[in-house]
Amino acid sequence: MSAAKGSALGLIDQQQCRLSELCDIVSYETDNPIKIPFAALMRTSEEITNKNKRALSFFLRYSNLKPIQNLFNRPGIFAVMDQEKRLKGSVTASNWRTFVDEERALRSASKVI
Repeated sequence: MSAAKGSALGLIDQQQCRLSELCDIVSYETDNPIKIPFAALMRTSEEITNKNKRALSFFLRYSNLKPIQNLFNRPGIFAVMDQEKRLKGSVTASNWRTFVDEERALRSASKVI
């Protein structure tokens, strides 16, 4: 997971692939090697809400591949359920982890199907 830091993430919406950036990521211990809870700092224009109880599925986007090739040859998918909105200060690349509620991250991850 940490190797993905600084990578572009793709999100398929209708007929287009929209890009975001994975700036930093931290993963949490789990008994399930397939579903790994994480918190991430992302640069994105996507609206990430948990209103419909569905995760947004981001994948690593490689510029030398077409989006459909990325989907079929991906090393994994980042299922993003929610974003932290209870902020008491400015979030930066160096302090973002202090804003993460680990219990909330684990609860959100448990809801991903």
